Amino acid sequence: MAGRPIPLVALLRGIRRGDRPGDVLAHVGPEWMQGRTTYGGCSAALCLQAARQAARDAQQDDGHRASASAEKWPLRSAQVAFLGPVAGDVRINAAALRSGKSMQHLRTDIVNPDGSVSATGIFSFGSSRKSQLNFLEIPGAPDSLPPPTESQALPRAMAPQFEFEN
Repeated sequence: MAGRPIPLVALLRGIRRGDRPGDVLAHVGPEWMQGRTTYGGCSAALCLQAARQAARDAQQDDGHRASASAEKWPLRSAQVAFLGPVAGDVRINAAALRSGKSMQHLRTDIVNPDGSVSATGIFSFGSSRKSQLNFLEIPGAPDSLPPPTESQALPRAMAPQFEFEN
């Protein structure tokens, strides 16, 4: 049974540090679930938040790199694998895989109380750099899109089925 909706930012602010380095703890209530698991975007957001927290912690431990970290760099790549149900009290473990002067790669795992990994993510953050390529001016890209009222609807059979209770 779904509870009263809460904003995603409130869920992310509820994350707290775990007792082991790189761990954060979160509670995912029924308002963030579809069936027996959490919405995938919510699980991905928890992983990303844990990765950014790990980057902040690494930055504090490594003072000479204070200006270079995933905390400040834009997210360049994200890959999240949903391995099993995510629900209730979970631990998210984050660890840096590699850190350099312009890129940082972090891995996160959402771990259930029984120790099973239910989602894993790899996030790459990188500084900006100059390039001769300009992806903002791709030939053939439309100048504008039609308003939603003029767009073709997604066939109902292809749309996700959500369960809502009043």
